[in-house]
Amino acid sequence: MDLGSLILAGILALGLIGADAVMNAGDINFDVQVTEDLTKKGYTPALVDAMIDNDLRELTNFQSIARPPQIRTAAERSIVGAMAESLNMKGVTAAFQADFGLNPVRLAGSLMPYGKDGQQLRFILAGNSRHTGEFIIDATSGDHTLPIFLQDMAIQVVARLEPYAAAFHQFNLLSQRLVSHAAVGITPTEFKAFIDDLVLAEAGRPDSDLDHAAFFNLLGLTEMMLQHHAQAEDDFKTALMMDPQLGIPAVNLALEYVSQHRFDEAIAMADKAAAAPSVRRIPYVVSNAYTAKALALWGQHDLQGASDNFLAAVRLHPGSLWGYFYWAELLDSNGDSKDAALLRMRAETNIDSTESSPEVAFPHVRVLTGADFALQPIDMAGLRHVAEIYMQK
Repeated sequence: MDLGSLILAGILALGLIGADAVMNAGDINFDVQVTEDLTKKGYTPALVDAMIDNDLRELTNFQSIARPPQIRTAAERSIVGAMAESLNMKGVTAAFQADFGLNPVRLAGSLMPYGKDGQQLRFILAGNSRHTGEFIIDATSGDHTLPIFLQDMAIQVVARLEPYAAAFHQFNLLSQRLVSHAAVGITPTEFKAFIDDLVLAEAGRPDSDLDHAAFFNLLGLTEMMLQHHAQAEDDFKTALMMDPQLGIPAVNLALEYVSQHRFDEAIAMADKAAAAPSVRRIPYVVSNAYTAKALALWGQHDLQGASDNFLAAVRLHPGSLWGYFYWAELLDSNGDSKDAALLRMRAETNIDSTESSPEVAFPHVRVLTGADFALQPIDMAGLRHVAEIYMQK
């Protein structure tokens, strides 16, 4: 096989992940071929294959309770061997269809040297996605190394294939930046622009509205961490309007209302969240709804009601961190330091194993109960002991 065929085989292998057939099959199967020049530089076929595989796994194997991934990687027999043997499009799609029993998918792409010195790469791929319809990716590597370039291309492909997966990945990068005050990484402005591009690119399929609701929930969390409370409220309300059954934005909005001392509205929103069918299936989220309601009752000086709801939160989800943590705060504020210490011990036990989700506000912000229920961004990834929660600023 000549050099050009090898390049095309590699890009077609990557291109197949953007197809409806892969979405429907639930599997990504690929085997990337590389040019002789790249092999001489140490980027062997196995290494390049591993880099792309790692990038795609990071993007598509995410834990979402708002929009579970619709694709996944799988260590199945690769069909790209057939592509390497025959670059005829009918042959390629026929091989793909034979493996999965799906409708034919037409893809065309190339990866080629770019620039006067040929030291850059140009990536061109045409495909079709159930979210965005037909799409074309045309990008050059610029000053980026091959690994970084492949990461960027993986994000672009997944943005067409599984838009929420790409948004989720970018949100995680942004939240890490916000809590660590890092100077590098995606900015809030860049994240909002990225979400806007995803919304505009979607083809308007019925399930796209569900994506949009989840998008706005992530935007609301971003605004909450930035202390932009009015915009956070608007984003959560938009998410609820787009998908009233999602429920998770209602938990987040309840916590936002607590920080604004709108306690009656927080209680109503927490009750609404706990009653949502999608939430009731996930004890962790229902527990957070009870915790938000308990904080609102605390704000109303209904200490018994608050304790009752904290109790309900930890009974429903014994692995809770925040139910025990804020219940201890309540008892401490009421002079019951002995029982508060016992509750903190339970929180300490749960801190390493507590269930979490980046789509729920509790892992992102701490309620400063001694400071009028103001919110403070926290870094859950860096927490090892309950005492460290108090030290984060």
